Amino acid sequence: FLISSLAALVSTAELFLREEIFYNTGRGPEIGMWAMRLYLPNGKVTFVLVDDCLPVASVRRSGDELEKEQVCYAHTRNNGGWYVALLEKAYAKLHGCYEGIIASGEREARECLTGGKSYSLDLRTWENLRERERGNLWQKLNSMQSLSSSNYNILTCKIESAIEDMRGLFEGHSYTILRMETLSRKFHLVQLFNPFSTDEWTGPWADGDKLWTSALKEQVGIGTDLENAKDGMFFMEFEAEFLQYFNLID
Repeated sequence: FLISSLAALVSTAELFLREEIFYNTGRGPEIGMWAMRLYLPNGKVTFVLVDDCLPVASVRRSGDELEKEQVCYAHTRNNGGWYVALLEKAYAKLHGCYEGIIASGEREARECLTGGKSYSLDLRTWENLRERERGNLWQKLNSMQSLSSSNYNILTCKIESAIEDMRGLFEGHSYTILRMETLSRKFHLVQLFNPFSTDEWTGPWADGDKLWTSALKEQVGIGTDLENAKDGMFFMEFEAEFLQYFNLID
């Protein structure tokens, strides 16, 4: 749950992560000490001090001839971004140990990182189903996403009830909502990010799909080097696809 919230924060408000959570401790990083500004359940700020000693294990991935050392818990795909592992260590220290954060919920992690309050929007409620019928749900969520981008908030979505053909999506998996775009005044697209793996949506508007014309790619800033990149980012059409799969907005 921490990784989901952290990935959402990095992808939408990396400046907040660098300037608000990693507190400036002077020469601390030079001597292997880091301070994290986190928030207690009552909303009060607390500073958690950790060193840069991280638990590692030797692993051998498919196709590798030799074992490689890898951080045991949270880490980036290439072990290059240590802030993820350091922040998880601070979060674990706040909860007593690494085992203590296993039962930590996504809302708890998000509030600990930002100091804000979390709330959920169930897309299956009668009110939201009525908004969808009236064609107002897109505007409602678009306003939420705009507010998220401007105020360092986090907007994620989740599939709570799987359907038969998931097309690369996962049930119970939190995806970050990066942006919402209207293309050619008729296509309402949502860009999502999978923080856990490179698995992506494989349906309409997926990377490399024939619906992407050169003009539409240019509108959303997709270059030829990115259109088939396995980076966990992808687009879905809002009404026809997104609302058919995703049930909950956090």
